[in-house]
Amino acid sequence: MKAKACFVALFPGPATNKINPNPGQERRKGKMNKEWSRREFVKSGLATAASLGLVGLLYRGQARAEGYGDYGSGGAETPKVNRIKDPSNLSLAEKKHSPLIEVEGPVRAGEPVRVTVRVGRSEHPMETKHWIKWIELYAGEERIARADLEPVLSRPVVTFTVVLPPAATLRAREECNLHGVWEETLQL
Repeated sequence: MKAKACFVALFPGPATNKINPNPGQERRKGKMNKEWSRREFVKSGLATAASLGLVGLLYRGQARAEGYGDYGSGGAETPKVNRIKDPSNLSLAEKKHSPLIEVEGPVRAGEPVRVTVRVGRSEHPMETKHWIKWIELYAGEERIARADLEPVLSRPVVTFTVVLPPAATLRAREECNLHGVWEETLQL
């Protein structure tokens, strides 16, 4: 009975077929009825889910056609990492996606330093259909910080306060929901 009460709360109308013995009859005559059968509810939900899945596949296909993918041959566990191919001649995708690493001041062993990671030489969009999911900072192979981002209200610029070894190689990674994982390094 609880499930029926929830269903009726979502779709107001007669709660039982005793009040409306043939709920489909009004629709066949061209009148709208507020009552949905459980079958209609499930069918419309499945149709909506399928169409959203198709839209997602189309966006991923577009990204792959541009030569940038989010996963390499290793599957979802092994991301394909995109890097700048020619630093003197950046493509539009490289200008918008490759991370920039900025270190404030000198790096001294055991002392905190501020490291800013900015995505792109020109600002990357942060829209519901195209955004940066996360930004990570590594010292060598060890991940030392990560920031998860949401579309629309956030911007793809993050400042981390970290303690680094003096001769570290910093590596920044970020993931675009359409164009995959991008990486840049900075030798200190």
